[in-house]
Order: sequence, then C-alpha cells, then structure tokens
Amino acid sequence: YDLRGYHGIASEELEAQYRNNQEADGHVDGIANWIVYTPGMLYAAAQSYLLSGDRAAFERLLPQSMKALDWCLRQISAAEAQNDPSRRLVNGPLNDLTGPGIWAFNQAYLYAGVEIFGRALEKLGNPRAQDCKTVSERFRASVERGFAAAAVRSTLVQMRDHTWQPYVPSELDAGGRILREWYTND
Repeated sequence: YDLRGYHGIASEELEAQYRNNQEADGHVDGIANWIVYTPGMLYAAAQSYLLSGDRAAFERLLPQSMKALDWCLRQISAAEAQNDPSRRLVNGPLNDLTGPGIWAFNQAYLYAGVEIFGRALEKLGNPRAQDCKTVSERFRASVERGFAAAAVRSTLVQMRDHTWQPYVPSELDAGGRILREWYTND
C-alpha cells in the first residue's frame, strides 16, 4: 500500500498483522509456522517508515516491532553459537512446505529484516540501530560463507550457452536441485 501512496492503509494493515499474529515471545505466526513472517514484518514496518517518513505511525508499531526484532536476534544468536563457522545459520521450515532446513530464503529474510529495521531505527535516532547493523553484517558474512561452502560441495551445472557454473543450493545441506517434493518416480 505504501508504494501506491496509501500509507494510512499500510499502517493499519501492519498493526492488524501484529495484533492478530504476534506471539508473546515476539514471533509472528500466521497460516503456518514459517520463519520469514517475523523478519518480513520488520522489513515491512521499516520500509513503510522509510517510504513515508511518518514517525508517529512507526512509533505505534515500535513496541511490536522491537519484540519481533528481539525474536530475530535470538534466532541469529542461537545460530552463531554453533561451532562450525559455515553452519552459523538459522534452521527452520520454508514457506513452501518443504520442511525444516538451512534455507537461503529464510537467511535472506532474517538479514534483510534486521538490516533495514536498523536503518529505520537509525533514522529515528534509536540506540538499538547499531546492534542491528552489527548483527546483520555478521549474519550476512555467515550466510555468504555457508552458501559458498555449499556451492563448493555441490555439482556444476551446464547453462544454455554450454558453459558451466557452480550450483548454489537453496538449502545448505542439499548438494543438488531439490526436486523430490514436486516430482516422484511413481
């Protein structure tokens, strides 16, 4: 709605999403228990503020958004506590019902949600902006390291022009294309 100039409707929608779907620990649930809902809400709230400049609307979303931020930071912190540097990523279900895993999609949402929310907090003058920046930069490095290692372990794929490229899997532990969910040998 914000991109079309309907900022009031966007703010109301964000408030309703938090009101109807946020759990006590800050996690935003919905139709399914997917990781991306929570950082997606951070992204949407921050983008709304950055597009509109409506400080009052952003401040109304801030209590719920800070709870969502804390949930995201706990997920990232738990992942960072793992010993293997290439595995410091968040494990969880993907939004297409393929099951839990270290999905690139989830990592991207966590990074983007925390990063842009930090930019919005910085514009607001909130001291937690620096935490967001620090954590998102560190997490981005973990994502790059983890998926670079996964690409090295994966096979090469031939492109249409007959060149070969490393395949970067969508799930860290999957060395090739994941087709079993959609195609069977029956």
